[in-house]
Amino acid sequence: MQVNDSLYLNLVIELEAAETRNRKWEEAQALLKQARRQARDERRYPRSIDFVLVRWLRWPRR
Repeated sequence: MQVNDSLYLNLVIELEAAETRNRKWEEAQALLKQARRQARDERRYPRSIDFVLVRWLRWPRR
């Protein structure tokens, strides 16, 4: 019975460690997704401003 108890305990410890790793992985994925979205937004915003400025500067004035 002692062997079964220690096996069960090891299994519980392994499961908790795997759960923690999984949570950290999910948090890391979420941070990466957020960073990508922020970088994309920061890239898009100046580009659209430049586009508007170029259109405005090239527009023939009457």
